[in-house]
Amino acid sequence: LRSNAQSVFRDDLPLDTWLGQAINPEWVRSVCARARLFGPGFPGTIQENVLMIIEIGQSHPAPALVTNQILSALSSDPRFDAELHWENLDAIDIADDARNELRDGIVRKYRNLKWDLIVLVGPDPLRLFAEPSRTFYPGVPVVFCCSSPGQADQRSTDSRSTGSWIQWDPAKTVEAAIRLLPDTRQVFVVAGRSRYDRGLTAFVKAELNPYENRLTITYLTDLPMSNLLERVRHLPSHSIVLYLTFFKDIE
Repeated sequence: LRSNAQSVFRDDLPLDTWLGQAINPEWVRSVCARARLFGPGFPGTIQENVLMIIEIGQSHPAPALVTNQILSALSSDPRFDAELHWENLDAIDIADDARNELRDGIVRKYRNLKWDLIVLVGPDPLRLFAEPSRTFYPGVPVVFCCSSPGQADQRSTDSRSTGSWIQWDPAKTVEAAIRLLPDTRQVFVVAGRSRYDRGLTAFVKAELNPYENRLTITYLTDLPMSNLLERVRHLPSHSIVLYLTFFKDIE
């Protein structure tokens, strides 16, 4: 549990394949086995209580896919009888105080349940785990995914955690677009105004800063949806659109 593996974004992979690589389900099975390897009654069927804390609800494809992969990994191993409990933070635009209240509410809700594994899906669950990291179910193994080092501090993790960091590389995406469209003069970055959207936009802006002497980069992040659609509909020639995330517009 002492090493943090990294998952690198692949432009050549379909979206569902890439999302599936955001977490390796074998890690989950391995962590469960290690947690009980020297416990009483092993080998044999193990009743595992798994808590999954998700950034957004399972109506979004990413957490739904991750959940299915974890369930599939555990159900395919006859040693485990996993009971999965999941909590949706709905944290796309959540304040720090509200996140802390949710953390305390989770602890109260499950105060009589012993966890064997915690899975953190997204940057806000990872921040929740780190605030403070030693008092949120201390000693329980943690697997994290669907977050990048720019969205959550890598120091949030400790020796009981393992997982996969998503490595966003917007500069390479722009380079690929320029190779395909060498006459490109302008880049329009489209993103929303939720806290999650703003964090990713800030990261992309820093990464694209070296291109500002070669291209005109415009950030379409402060518009109502109707105005945004109209603006994108009438973009000038020799332009490309870099779409990030869009959970909430300015209204």
